Amino acid sequence: MTSARIGILGTGSLAAAIVTGLSRDVTDPPEIVLSPRGASTSARLAAEFAQVRVAADNQEVVDESGTVLLCLRQGDLGVLDGLTWRAEQTVVSAVAGLGHEELARVVAPAAQVARAVPIMAVATRTWATPLRPALPGAAAVFERTGGVLPVETDKQFDAIYTGLGTIAPLFDYLATIEAFLVDHGLPSDGARTLVAQNISAALGPLGEASAPDFAELVREHAPVGGGNDQLATLLRQSAVPGQTRAALDEVFRRQTSGRWAEAGGNGSP
Repeated sequence: MTSARIGILGTGSLAAAIVTGLSRDVTDPPEIVLSPRGASTSARLAAEFAQVRVAADNQEVVDESGTVLLCLRQGDLGVLDGLTWRAEQTVVSAVAGLGHEELARVVAPAAQVARAVPIMAVATRTWATPLRPALPGAAAVFERTGGVLPVETDKQFDAIYTGLGTIAPLFDYLATIEAFLVDHGLPSDGARTLVAQNISAALGPLGEASAPDFAELVREHAPVGGGNDQLATLLRQSAVPGQTRAALDEVFRRQTSGRWAEAGGNGSP
């Protein structure tokens, strides 16, 4: 049935992760229609999963689906121009920086519109996807890929996008530690392995914790006078946490075109 079929516009790594989470080792996977964008990825997914097929064009994805996921880069939103939508469709955007009002405008007259923040972990069904609002059609998709985290306001949702886009700086930090070890004589392969194992051992348990206390974890890992304590203290004295917060605030401002500052910072209902 078209109403139960899921369409995906944009077929990159995120779309592939969603399709995998919905399909792999599942007894009743949903029918999925993929856009022809990312032809090699689309073809691979269609070959791997029997209920997945590639549409001839983007309009066919829309025509054949009750729920459509937008897994596009912000710069690729032009592919939505000229598409014809149906009022009863559910449209879910995973496009960073695309606000609710603009989304509703570009997919009108589709009335059921939501935004989501899936990440690659949906492939293994280990990520509860933030969803605003938690519409039944949208929630039905992501309940299959690890669950849903309902988000109450648009401001909170926009902040989630900024707050989760922080992995690259973490790897930059780890690369700095690797370089320190190499400068002191360790081979680069060995340095990378040590750094990776150390961070993996520390962060691995967080994936199973419902609400980890980061301040408490700092205390646990930083006995007074030890290396962890000294490094954390020096970084604070150098204003690294404050600079990080300032950078987050600036990215948030850019991604939202400053709309929350203009609105006095209050979140919409």
